[in-house]
Amino acid sequence: STVGACGDVSRNVVATPAPFETPEYQHVREYCKVFAQLFRPMTPAFSNIWLDGEEPASVEMWSKDVTHHNIDEAMKYDSGRGIILPDSTEPLYGDRYLPRKFKIGVTVPGDNSVDVYTNDIGVVVITNESGELEGFNIMVGGGLGRTHNKKNTFARAADHLGYVPKEDIMELMKSILASQRDHGNRDVRANARMKYLVHTLGIDNFRTLVESYFGKKIQPWR
Repeated sequence: STVGACGDVSRNVVATPAPFETPEYQHVREYCKVFAQLFRPMTPAFSNIWLDGEEPASVEMWSKDVTHHNIDEAMKYDSGRGIILPDSTEPLYGDRYLPRKFKIGVTVPGDNSVDVYTNDIGVVVITNESGELEGFNIMVGGGLGRTHNKKNTFARAADHLGYVPKEDIMELMKSILASQRDHGNRDVRANARMKYLVHTLGIDNFRTLVESYFGKKIQPWR
């Protein structure tokens, strides 16, 4: 998916392009759609400004494939731990959105064709021997961008955050986004990507921050 153009939102969700039909790869494609739908901007600004208020013919073609996940309900679910903001239009982004763009990569163990360690969030599908989905390994804080001659900008590989069972994945993803939304650098745009927040805090402190929103301990990487 590509949503939000240059907006400071979850801009891209990418899946490995390998055309395999094993259960693991099917889970990858399904959850790419889940994450794209979960983090889509809710504002009608684009259609109001450019289309006289008419809805585009199709903007989220993937949404019809994941209706059984009840994503809107999961998006708006308020645990009371600060993830949901009191903004009727954007419950996750609020009125300030994110400090910078946000990218997500999803893959299976052993397939790094999406360069998963270069994403703000990297997601690795974990299945049992029968191919049934059990959960996800999550990594955070990757990114390749840097500014020439600015030593305080740098490329960075993501760190392993841990493992989450499938039933908790959307709430954990929301918790990571909220951590960056509330604690990312809004003063220096060159250092506003989540990789700088993870680098500054360290992965252990960042994990603790995410857990404060999540309300649970994140399990060890599998």
